[in-house]
Amino acid sequence: MEIILDPPRAEGKVEDWNPSRGPANAPITLVEFTDFQCPYCGRVQGTLDEVMKRYDGKVRHVFKQLPLDMHQNAKLAAVAGLCAEDQGKFWPLHDWMFQNQSQITREAIEANMAGSGVDMEQFKACLDDNRYMPRVMANMEEARSLGFSGTPAFLVNGRAITGAQPLESFVQLIDEELERMGITPPKPDSPAAPAG
Repeated sequence: MEIILDPPRAEGKVEDWNPSRGPANAPITLVEFTDFQCPYCGRVQGTLDEVMKRYDGKVRHVFKQLPLDMHQNAKLAAVAGLCAEDQGKFWPLHDWMFQNQSQITREAIEANMAGSGVDMEQFKACLDDNRYMPRVMANMEEARSLGFSGTPAFLVNGRAITGAQPLESFVQLIDEELERMGITPPKPDSPAAPAG
């Protein structure tokens, strides 16, 4: 007799204002708590891109802010990301900040955004009044309530993964969740068989 116990799960809230990519009704919700100046967070971004490619249409990646006090401009970066989200430019700024972690300053962020087609007056006003700091603080409080104190940290349908884990760690959890729902996980891309 096989007894399958449901693994421990945490309730990760997804708000309308949380930046996300992938379908809202995807069977898998991958919530990331991260810090734009954390080197481990930067390192795992390629893995997350691989996850999104491998599970195209089956994963919704939700981004949440967890700026750590040790990183001087992490809170600025967190607010800037949400200001960019207002104008549909979160993901391009996200990519730029992770690729330029040591250069994150307000001036550098503004210089990067100036060429992106955003309304710079609106973007600067959003930074000036720090209007999204309450949202950043709410993400930080949620992370603490889940027991996350370091970055990056993830929930895969409520199941926790911490640290810059390799692709295999995500694949194992996502495949388990898909199978639990009766969905066959996609096979990894393999080289085409030679024609015979």
